[in-house]
Amino acid sequence: TQATLSLLLHEDMESAEVKLAVHKLAGGAGVFGFHEVSRLAGIVDDALHAGERPRGEDLDNLIDALRQLPVSAR
Repeated sequence: TQATLSLLLHEDMESAEVKLAVHKLAGGAGVFGFHEVSRLAGIVDDALHAGERPRGEDLDNLIDALRQLPVSAR
């Protein structure tokens, strides 16, 4: 759920599963036309790939964009 995603993104950024999920989200969202979600996930993915912790603002923006998706896309 969204609450779980939010918790994972803010608390468990070192998890390989979270890193893979963010990476897949960055690519997959764009394929399905959710370009803003793809862009925001790409920012988070780039930070993780560089071995950095993403900025809280970037995580919040990604979560907000996911919340704005149509229910049928969640």
